[in-house]
Amino acid sequence: MTPSRRWIEVRLDGERQLRVRLPDDAWDPIAEELAAGTWRVPWVLRLVLDVLDAAEHDGADRVLLDVGAHLGTVSLAAAGRGARVVAVEASTRNATCLAASAAVNRLDVTLLHAAAADRPQVLQFHEDGPYGQVVADGGVTVEADTLPALLSRARLDRATLVKIDVEGHEPAVLAGAAPLFSRADAPDVICEGNGYVLLQGGHTTGELAGTLQGFGYRVFLVGDHELVPFAPTDLPPANVVDLFATKHAATPWPVRAPLTPAECASMLTRELLHPVHTHRCWAAQALADAPRTLLAHREISEALEACAHFDAVPEVRAAAAWWPGRRVEIATDGRIGSARTLATIAAQWSAVADDAAVLTRRAAAVRRGADRTARRVSRRARHA
Repeated sequence: MTPSRRWIEVRLDGERQLRVRLPDDAWDPIAEELAAGTWRVPWVLRLVLDVLDAAEHDGADRVLLDVGAHLGTVSLAAAGRGARVVAVEASTRNATCLAASAAVNRLDVTLLHAAAADRPQVLQFHEDGPYGQVVADGGVTVEADTLPALLSRARLDRATLVKIDVEGHEPAVLAGAAPLFSRADAPDVICEGNGYVLLQGGHTTGELAGTLQGFGYRVFLVGDHELVPFAPTDLPPANVVDLFATKHAATPWPVRAPLTPAECASMLTRELLHPVHTHRCWAAQALADAPRTLLAHREISEALEACAHFDAVPEVRAAAAWWPGRRVEIATDGRIGSARTLATIAAQWSAVADDAAVLTRRAAAVRRGADRTARRVSRRARHA
């Protein structure tokens, strides 16, 4: 694999300027945002830094175990703040870039080119920019081990914070983390829950919350500088959410009241109308077991009508196939008022489909540009 020659300078934590090595051999939306200067510090990174800053204030050692480190936006920012970082990354391309960035900035990052799992094994890994994931077959082989074993490789036995973002492989990672997460001095945990990807393996975000609660954690959804209580039985308000789990009495961000039914309805409606079909598919499937009081919200019922009748993607229509019968049942119960006509809903859905088409064309353009770049590099290599 040809190493990247693209470098940028960016303030990953909003403070220190760092040099970051970007890949140039494949389309990667996060890399493209970094290169274009449009990348913004996400909530999760802000939370990571606040947790580590709080530990420094308490005089504790600051150790971040970053599982699924990608290009290192989290690892490099934390190390730039003086924390010791153990970065676990299964992608050869991503690991190469992260190692180069850590070295040029002289940061304390121990890079483990490996995957996390429930036991020591060799896994198949499909490389796909920030969306690489463990697969049953057809990927490249990568060594995997449990979180305690990976920490041991870095000559550590504990961490301040563990961040997990492994595209649906989270259940296996949590299963192998019991010796670490069951301790009284267990680290705080930030874990992504991608509902659509989890469903492909028969899991849910609620299961992740339940596993963390089983270790003795309090679990929250990560919001904009706030934490929202989240129970395993709660319906996530979005396809992709981040969970924060802690055993400490104090939290790094304020804890707000649970989401109201109206807030849930609004957020889930956005998922049902999302231009990316996997979000629509997850929301339609997840709402099949939702209470009638939620389904009776007009915006939810109209969006479900659109998914069931007008969505261009068969998978979404199949995920919402339960709705017409349920709608009649709820309407008979008198809990759904008059809705707009199907023609109006179809017009609304047509606009969403147009947005999706625009995104598809843009992605195709980016991929064509990446292909042209790859061909130029190949030609230069042949003539060198």
